[in-house]
Formats: sequence, structure tokens, C-alpha cells
Amino acid sequence: MENDAKENIERVTDAIFSVLYHQGDMDLQKLRTKVEASSQIFDMAIGSLVEKDDVDLLQNGESFIAHRTRPAPAVFPLRSN
Repeated sequence: MENDAKENIERVTDAIFSVLYHQGDMDLQKLRTKVEASSQIFDMAIGSLVEKDDVDLLQNGESFIAHRTRPAPAVFPLRSN
């Protein structure tokens, strides 16, 4: 069960990074709608990206904007909607 959760978090982490790479900075609530994941898995994935300094969360009034801080690899296979 623990491996499944870890794999889900990694999958969602990749999906979040892909959306930010392809679509740019995004309101956190809008980003949630672009990535298929439970709230708990999404929160763990975004937290992992922030912890690794791959993403910053910038406060914008009462919401937060997710901002990609790490450049994407030369070949980025994931494509977002």
C-alpha cells in the first residue's frame, strides 16, 4: 500500500510539473482541476515540489500561484490538457 501511495505522489508530482511547464504559472485551485488526484495526494505532491525548490507558491490576495522554478529537461514527455 505504501508503494502505491508513493507512486501516486510521484505521478501527480510529474503531472503538476508538466502542467506548469506547458501552461505557465497557475492559481493553485485551477491547477488542482488540471491534475487528477485526491486532495491529499495533490497536497503531498505540491509540497514535495516546494520542498525540492522546483515550485514556489506565491501569495496573490487570498489565493496562491504555483510558479515553476526549475527548468524542464530538454525532452519533456508529459503533455497536459
